[in-house]
Amino acid sequence: MSATVLTHSLARKFFADKALGSACALWFLVAVIGQWAFVYFIVSFYYWPTLHGQFDAWNRKDLIPGYVAGDRTGNLVFASHVFVAALITTSGAITFHHWNGRFYILIAFLMATMGLWLTWVRGTYLTVIGAISGTLLASLIIVCSAQTLRYALARNIGTHRRWALRRSPRLSVAIASWSMDGRSVPLNCGPDR
Repeated sequence: MSATVLTHSLARKFFADKALGSACALWFLVAVIGQWAFVYFIVSFYYWPTLHGQFDAWNRKDLIPGYVAGDRTGNLVFASHVFVAALITTSGAITFHHWNGRFYILIAFLMATMGLWLTWVRGTYLTVIGAISGTLLASLIIVCSAQTLRYALARNIGTHRRWALRRSPRLSVAIASWSMDGRSVPLNCGPDR
């Protein structure tokens, strides 16, 4: 192999590695900005009314019923689901330490389970299609979180990282789909019940 071909091949590999690294950094930056915008939404929309005892303000958006008078259990699960969402969304960008990662997995599992309960027991959803897609997302989050933990405990770090990366986009999609006005999401065209 000539020196020219070898140099050209190395230059292409260097360029490809740089392009991939830049794309990953950009993806991470966009995901973090989106997650922190969601945290801002949660805090401004839910935290302040709750601190002032104005629970009926959870229903200011024409989306899903947040507060239901007389439904103590449903209101507690909804509040827990929404308030912990800010915590997990904030910590998602900083899951670099293994203890924070374990906490993140535990909370992701609990949040997905609470979301399933809110959807299928309480009936807190906009459309049947939205409920089914949310159920699929919650199921994927649970599976990916379990696999992430499984491979971390087995010390198979390469496979662990791949499962962790599979989990994170699903959480981001779940967050994005939840925070959008239901009429702006193509598969979620408004109330159908």
